[in-house]
Amino acid sequence: MELVRKMLGGDADALSQLIGAVEDDLINISEIMSKIHQNTGHGYYIGITGPPGAGKSTLIDKLTTVMREEGHSVGIVMVDPSSHITGGALLGDRVRMQKHYLDEGVFMRSMGTRGGVGGLSRKARAVVRLLDAFKKDFILVETTGVGQVETDICDISDTNILVLVPNAGDVIQAMKAGIMETADIFVINKTDLGNADNLAVDLSLALEQQKRRDNWIPPIIDVQASNSLRVQQVYEAIQLHRKFLDEGLFLQHRRRKGVEDFKKLVREELLDRFVTVLKNNQKFKTNLDRVERGEIDPYSACAEILNSVETWEALRNSFSNK
Repeated sequence: MELVRKMLGGDADALSQLIGAVEDDLINISEIMSKIHQNTGHGYYIGITGPPGAGKSTLIDKLTTVMREEGHSVGIVMVDPSSHITGGALLGDRVRMQKHYLDEGVFMRSMGTRGGVGGLSRKARAVVRLLDAFKKDFILVETTGVGQVETDICDISDTNILVLVPNAGDVIQAMKAGIMETADIFVINKTDLGNADNLAVDLSLALEQQKRRDNWIPPIIDVQASNSLRVQQVYEAIQLHRKFLDEGLFLQHRRRKGVEDFKKLVREELLDRFVTVLKNNQKFKTNLDRVERGEIDPYSACAEILNSVETWEALRNSFSNK
């Protein structure tokens, strides 16, 4: 709680320590979130998603420069994929943002996905709220770039930006996955590669075929982020979308995301508790051995565990003992 007090007072070191403790499960996250809840609501959340190599980190770097020139403070959360083998992650995005290191108006944090499959770390939502309580004006969240399943960012961001590049088949993949429905702004990066106009036409045709519930028409902006070309237009599009939400949808929008966040947290907590219970469940261990020896198929083994009264009793006890 002393760290929370210092963080709310503007202590960046305390913020770093809190984020580290959240990532490593060294503190009760729900308790921390309850303490800072009344201090959130200041920041505007921007998701940056898209396939690997599209230039998401470079766009964030240049957007941060524009926002700082406008006098806004910026928080950045960059999520890199964690290894399924070692659990580690190559947190390399910060290399592209070295010029912001010494800027006190910018706070950057890299995170591994640590089991998250939707392009975000499961702890990213808590980190975003900490940055909000720290009174960052804009909070930029970069997802891993995993592609078709990368839609978790919708549950966090106020404005979601999908970054694409010409000649990479991105639009077809995006339409397959439905990821286009999550984007509020489309950015075609690396336009020097050519065929950006064709991609813009394809996007326009695809957007004509979908009907958004909020009636927002996503703009399509071609940029060369590495050269800062038209990045200002991306910033202006963010502000236009923010104004659109402010004209009647923002409160409803934030409440809906809060509901989705709540449901997702309940699912994650139940899954965590269940996995912990199974580690000490003798029937589960026995069935693991039976599956490995080929004595029973995985589906039947799973059904035995889920139909066992002992399993659910152990899960109930885990809540009583925590």
